[in-house]
Amino acid sequence: MKKDYKFQQANGRIYNANELIFPICYVDKYTRNLVFLGTGTFINSEGGFVTAKHVMFVKNKFNPLKRDKPAWPLFIIQSIGNERHIRQVERIDVNPNSDVGVGLLVEKLDNDGNRITNPKLAINTGIPKKKDVVKTFAYPNSEFVRTSKNDFEGDFIPDWFQGEVTEIITEQRGFYQGEIIQSNMPVDGGASGGPVLNLKGEIIAVNSGGDPNSNPPISSLTPIRNILSIQVTEKMTIKDLGNAGVITIKEEE
Repeated sequence: MKKDYKFQQANGRIYNANELIFPICYVDKYTRNLVFLGTGTFINSEGGFVTAKHVMFVKNKFNPLKRDKPAWPLFIIQSIGNERHIRQVERIDVNPNSDVGVGLLVEKLDNDGNRITNPKLAINTGIPKKKDVVKTFAYPNSEFVRTSKNDFEGDFIPDWFQGEVTEIITEQRGFYQGEIIQSNMPVDGGASGGPVLNLKGEIIAVNSGGDPNSNPPISSLTPIRNILSIQVTEKMTIKDLGNAGVITIKEEE
């Protein structure tokens, strides 16, 4: 995490990617291991984030292709400059018909008693066209290494990956639910849930899976617009939070 991962969004603001995009992890209650699950991205300034639904669920031991049990307790590792903060996840909400989910962090105060906030990325609900350039920032091939009985060291490997849209799939295909954007961007294990950005630096999808070893690579991306219907309170959806200005939502094609 020592590299400089600055990038510029369409509004001219310069962001550190590793302060916006982070590892998602959980504590295995049975083995007492810390487990790295995938990647998430802040979409509001008070700990709201988006990721792939399957990142937040553990595999069914009887059917490895099925994920029906939430990985809990979940936490993330938030970077703020040279500091690292472990943040617990308070709640998660998912789209039952698509590989997207959102979460909210437990409020945390800094040493001066101020609430820790975070930068956020805008989302764009438009669907890209074939040959559009897409890129992602994620943490593939990362893991926790046990250094003693009660201690772990996180080996997190963030990086940028880029490709082009090759196909828009609207019918059910394999275990992917709903519409899928297919690209030739390499997406390896641990990159799941990472944001897929357009050239303006807006989130248009999340990584759902792929085969980085095929030639060319194949990756499946779930459109970000599938989070709009997710119910986050009794009366509010993600779309309502966008209308209220809590999340920046653009509807450009």
